[in-house]
Amino acid sequence: MSKLFGTGSAKQDSPAASASRKKSPLEFFPGKGLGSYHCFGPTDDKGKKLFRSAVLQVGSLAMLPNADEALASVLPKGFCEEATKQGWTLREAVLDAQAHFAIMPSSTKPKRETVDFDTCRLSGILVALSPNDPLDSLLSELKGLITDRGDATLKHLTRMAEEAGRDKEGYIYLRRVTR
Repeated sequence: MSKLFGTGSAKQDSPAASASRKKSPLEFFPGKGLGSYHCFGPTDDKGKKLFRSAVLQVGSLAMLPNADEALASVLPKGFCEEATKQGWTLREAVLDAQAHFAIMPSSTKPKRETVDFDTCRLSGILVALSPNDPLDSLLSELKGLITDRGDATLKHLTRMAEEAGRDKEGYIYLRRVTR
């Protein structure tokens, strides 16, 4: 009768206990932008990687009752096979990756300060004025042009607005356009 029944305790022989012992760590490998990924050890095979973009796209599937089946249909086949081999379910792997990305800062780059519209427009005018000149001389060159040629330019623009007209958006045609 001893051959029919095991002598070990149920806790030691349960599948959950043996699965938790066999699990290999799901490692994070940082990359640029969306190139960050999780996998079970360094590999060059993209099919065995769970990329950050995929985690963001399929994250809601991890909450479904049939999450493993749903995730298996959209995740790379190599990653699915590797996760199973390493003792993970696909749901566990995606939830682990989501938890990791949730604690990471969203961006390591400092945010640029916002620039008002008029400053951007003036920057565009200065660069269009003379793209090859040093940046520090552009503003003084524009000031000089306005001082020296401002009146003549205004007369020319007035004449062109009368002769050539304006387009639908109100821009003055700087040459005669046949209609």
